[in-house]
Amino acid sequence: MKVRNKAWIMIILLVMVFAVIGSFNKDPEHKPGDTSPVLQETDPQDDGTADEAQEEIDEQSLEESIPIEESRPRVLAFWVSWDEESKEQLDILENANKLLGQDIGFVGIHATFFDTVDKEEVMAYIKEKGYSFEIIMDEEGKKAEDYYVGSFPTTIFLNEKGEVVGAYTALIQEDKILQELEEILQNLTN
Repeated sequence: MKVRNKAWIMIILLVMVFAVIGSFNKDPEHKPGDTSPVLQETDPQDDGTADEAQEEIDEQSLEESIPIEESRPRVLAFWVSWDEESKEQLDILENANKLLGQDIGFVGIHATFFDTVDKEEVMAYIKEKGYSFEIIMDEEGKKAEDYYVGSFPTTIFLNEKGEVVGAYTALIQEDKILQELEEILQNLTN
């Protein structure tokens, strides 16, 4: 009985500690009840052509904004280079992008703040893989904080309004991704 009471006391203390720590990280612009972050559009005028962007990684396209287009759902994949499942998730998203890229926006978000390699090594890896979807760098952890990302890979599904409609904190196979996206697309037509 005493062991059980001690366990409950420890749990309560841990919850209180996390609550206090969490209160220090509050975004002053965050409003209660706001469950999805506001997404910003990227500048449509890029410093290179679309063909050049496919061939070479443009550092300016690897900034911390997540592009959003009207009426277009998104898949956000948070990843780090030291986690093999994260890298495998990007490969799976590449296949899904080839199938649904015209209807769904895919964005890989590298958790630069949490990785063990420098930005140049990450960029070399991205270039080597030749991903056809956008990859951005979350150098300060702002996007990971906005979406409450604490493990990798984390994949988040956004509807056409930019609202979170699904999230996974483990590797998701292509068939599950396609199933989730099919539901999102069906909701668009309803």
